Amino acid sequence: NKVEDYLSITRNTGANNAFFEYELEFESGLESDIKNGDLEDLLGEQIYVFNQLYVITSATTSGSIVELQLVSGGTSDLIEKGQTKQLTFNEKIYTIKIESVDSITKKVKLEVNGQTLPDMNKGDIRLLSDNSFVGITKILTSTSAGSTDIVEVFLGAHAIKIKDENYNDATFNENVEINTIKQVNAYVSIAASLSGTILKISKIKYRVTSVEGQKVAKGTFLSEYLGGQASALLGN
Repeated sequence: NKVEDYLSITRNTGANNAFFEYELEFESGLESDIKNGDLEDLLGEQIYVFNQLYVITSATTSGSIVELQLVSGGTSDLIEKGQTKQLTFNEKIYTIKIESVDSITKKVKLEVNGQTLPDMNKGDIRLLSDNSFVGITKILTSTSAGSTDIVEVFLGAHAIKIKDENYNDATFNENVEINTIKQVNAYVSIAASLSGTILKISKIKYRVTSVEGQKVAKGTFLSEYLGGQASALLGN
């Protein structure tokens, strides 16, 4: 028998028993004015997560709750109601049409490559048949004659949604979605402060537990051993 070195990870649940913690610290802070619960100044901000560039496509707050959605490898464009545009992403062409925009509910009916998707709100994403994502970042409704509604649509390859129930404390929440799938072994803590109507995010922490004990061999990647979408966030 051959004896080799390996990393032993015990089977555990709960954020306090995590074997791994990743921290993003924003020295100058991610700041935004709060407008009807939206952190609009954060939309389009780019941050690196595990050396992968992500774009913030949705950011909201209510009370002490803050929720962020990030998408990697994406492209976006502004499309008018009734207009059809072609977007190229990952060497594929996507034909996107804004079929309708409800002026009251702000719900958008979107058609992608001939398929009409369920109604979408700002910040929503939908998984396409090729495992890429389409989402809505902005909905600009018109109130004047001669102008039309405009929707900002994006395409992406990887989506993360994180939510902290109380950004004033250091508690970790099991509120992590990766590619629209809620994770059972991933936890997040977002540290933020409120000054007037300005919310400033200073840190985001991410923890992972192992639902099964693992022995990671020397020269291999941790992501190869973890089940579920949480492993995808670790990369290689």
